[in-house]
Amino acid sequence: MKELYPGDQGIWVQYLQLALQRAGQQVMLDGIFGPKTCAAVEKVMGSSGKCAVKEAQWNRLLPFLRGYITHEVKAGDTFFSIAKMYDTTMERVMHANPGTDAGALQIGSTVVVPLNFPLVSGEVPYTSLLTGWIIEGLQARYPYLQVGTIGRSVMGTPLWSLQLGNGPVEVGYNASFHANESITTPVLLKFAERLLEAYADIETFKNQQDTKPMVDQQNIQVQVDHREDVLHHQVIHPEENEQLDNHTDAREEGKNKYKKQGSVRKKTNKETKRTGGNPVGGSFDMKI
Repeated sequence: MKELYPGDQGIWVQYLQLALQRAGQQVMLDGIFGPKTCAAVEKVMGSSGKCAVKEAQWNRLLPFLRGYITHEVKAGDTFFSIAKMYDTTMERVMHANPGTDAGALQIGSTVVVPLNFPLVSGEVPYTSLLTGWIIEGLQARYPYLQVGTIGRSVMGTPLWSLQLGNGPVEVGYNASFHANESITTPVLLKFAERLLEAYADIETFKNQQDTKPMVDQQNIQVQVDHREDVLHHQVIHPEENEQLDNHTDAREEGKNKYKKQGSVRKKTNKETKRTGGNPVGGSFDMKI
């Protein structure tokens, strides 16, 4: 885990801020370790003047990224009392512990306690590490989720595969085959989370659903690193932001010009079809 200090910026800071938000703190997910993030760290950790986030601090915050915690059963514990202790619901605790007799909890045994928030976030960039935490959390919350791998990336990180159900019809979904498609990873994971929530009371599904939420991990990491470099560069060299805005305006102007050309081509194609001729220069399609 990366150590963080006031003044740091980047995706790791965003992960820290996401964990702090889920712990009840009012912080922005801006990726900047500023005074408000520092104050939130101090409040959650119960320490004043110590903003550094090292291994011990990460260990306390990771449940808010994985979405669950484990509880050792003590005398008098029930699913209801455990859920109340961690500010979650008894239903979530029951779904995460399907083989446990709720009326006779064994002292010293371990109960999985899902925390009371949606696990898959659409507000932070995704890396293989965050994807792994979320998949671990989904399986902890819904033990009937089958998790496997289809291999490893060139970085050595696992290519995850999730399977729901055991029916005769198989449906496959894949995400992030290319780096610029990394947004499809949280979309697919959110789909899996909602499906699991909807069928939390059903042991088997009618059909099988197989998902691979992040295929092209190495190039996604390159894109993530690039975004961090851009963020750092814009903070250090704010005078260049105007140039970036001008570039964006020029790109939008080019897109509008292309749309107008497209309208002309459609009109030309209709006229050509009506007259039986062929359009000069043919036709083309461009993805912006």
